[in-house]
Amino acid sequence: MALYQAYGGRERAALLGRVRQLEDLGLNLLAILFDDMPGAQADLAPRQAEIVCDVAAAVPDVTLLMCPTYYSLDPALQAHFGAMPENYWGELGAALDERVHVFWTGNEVCAPSITHEDLQGITGRLGRPVTLWDNYPVNDSASRCGRLFTSPLPHREPGLEHGLLRGHLCNPMNQGLLSLPALNGLAHLYGAPGLSGRELAGALGRETWEQLTQDAGLFQEEGLEGIGASRRAQLLGLYRDLPGKAAAEVADWLAGGYAFDPACLTA
Repeated sequence: MALYQAYGGRERAALLGRVRQLEDLGLNLLAILFDDMPGAQADLAPRQAEIVCDVAAAVPDVTLLMCPTYYSLDPALQAHFGAMPENYWGELGAALDERVHVFWTGNEVCAPSITHEDLQGITGRLGRPVTLWDNYPVNDSASRCGRLFTSPLPHREPGLEHGLLRGHLCNPMNQGLLSLPALNGLAHLYGAPGLSGRELAGALGRETWEQLTQDAGLFQEEGLEGIGASRRAQLLGLYRDLPGKAAAEVADWLAGGYAFDPACLTA
């Protein structure tokens, strides 16, 4: 059972006790995540806001972020987690402390593009700018685990300087080092230099970076299903022979590592 489905004195005391344990460790940022949990509950927004406000009062000097159960317009969320209560976002935005950052992934869970118009839409519904939890280049879903996304952050309009965002974070792939080229695009989006080609080659290994540059389109557009068994075996041998952890990440992916597990979704 999700905490907010039965939140009373006992649950509040347990939650705040755990938060204070974290505070004793030097806590300065805390995310309270209600994503991928059951949501078909009439008082969902006020209940979740109550929990976040209790935490905010307990640790007033800590930066708080929260992820709503419905963190996108994507109908997949309601298909998996139940019908969204009416005016969920409006109630949530009105009840939360102004200093709380609210995560948003765009109009889809893994949005192919994010525009100023998209951000204006959720800002109007929530009554405050959101913090973009951008699901690129993440590849932990059933439709994405067979691909490596190494091209720079695509089709995004920057929202920080327009007052439409409070922050912009990117969710990396299961392959940490291989996420660097894509994440480099976040720096470029906001005018920062990011990593140079030489620095990326240093981080991933020169030979791996050169080979990955050749194979990036194949890995991203065709994926494991489109590569074919013989070509996949050839590439697996090639990357296994290359030195370094980044090459090992490619080889592990080619061998079927990090396959999607449906059990990660709440029934």
